Amino acid sequence: MHRFSLTIGVLLVSTLVGLVGCSRSNVDGTKYLGQKGSAAFYDTASQATIAAYEAEVQQLYQDKCFYEGFAIGTSAMAACIRVKIAERAEEKRRNTNKMIQAIQRQTATVSPPAGPSEPDDCYVGSCSPRQPKPGFGVIKSSPY
Repeated sequence: MHRFSLTIGVLLVSTLVGLVGCSRSNVDGTKYLGQKGSAAFYDTASQATIAAYEAEVQQLYQDKCFYEGFAIGTSAMAACIRVKIAERAEEKRRNTNKMIQAIQRQTATVSPPAGPSEPDDCYVGSCSPRQPKPGFGVIKSSPY
């Protein structure tokens, strides 16, 4: 149970740090939540900041495609950029799925504390003390 609580605690803290940590917009000075490109970013950033970010992404992939031999301004360059963006989105989805699966594996291995092997009388109604099993709870005197 302790390991489960620790895992959930770490996950919550890292999520809050990622979402609540404000960043300054490099365009108009407004603040937005989350990392650039995240859902929180798109929900809270100004249109100017979003447009500037998307232009940065476009330039990044254009540079990658240019170095792979595609000419700037061609339909082949545009197709290359679309492919690169789709590949990056798929990589992000895979990484997210891996993190979710790792958390599920960790929480699946944590079992709740074991309960009593026999029902306690208090749970079934009478609350009378349970009698010890033969040989248990009896202190025998030592011959030494």
